[in-house]
Amino acid sequence: MNINGGSERSLRARWVFPICGPPLRDAMVFTVAGRIQQVTSNPGKLKKKPYDDRGDVALLPAFVNPHVHLEFSDLSQPLGEPGSSFPDWIRNVIRARKAVEPTNVTAHKSAAVQRGMDESSSRGVVALGEIVTNSIDLNAYRGDGSEVVAFRELLSNDPGRVIDQM
Repeated sequence: MNINGGSERSLRARWVFPICGPPLRDAMVFTVAGRIQQVTSNPGKLKKKPYDDRGDVALLPAFVNPHVHLEFSDLSQPLGEPGSSFPDWIRNVIRARKAVEPTNVTAHKSAAVQRGMDESSSRGVVALGEIVTNSIDLNAYRGDGSEVVAFRELLSNDPGRVIDQM
């Protein structure tokens, strides 16, 4: 929704949590083209412009999840058991990856990635640091939600295999 007939938008909320500084009570956020231009608890001239009063809510900065494995977004429960060691958890990860039919890996991962991106975006996440271990169709990372930066992860005790993966 654009207020003021253009790309400018003013929002008022009971609480605004700026990135730098303490929470502000009864504050406003002014944006242009989706970018925050001003956050103030003394809106002055902003209140003369039309604004969207969100009421008794808190406005927070968007979230960044810097380390995700979107390929596991279709799991019904987390891998491993609480309190298990990291090596045990990695074994579970490897088993889960091997359980996917080899002929269906790309489609399976693409669907899981899309599900994870949709879930993240719907919860206020705007940027993801995706840990990629195998090739995947990069189109799976396109969407209306979060921005994705992919980081290649290499897992092997065999130096030759790591070189092949690179």
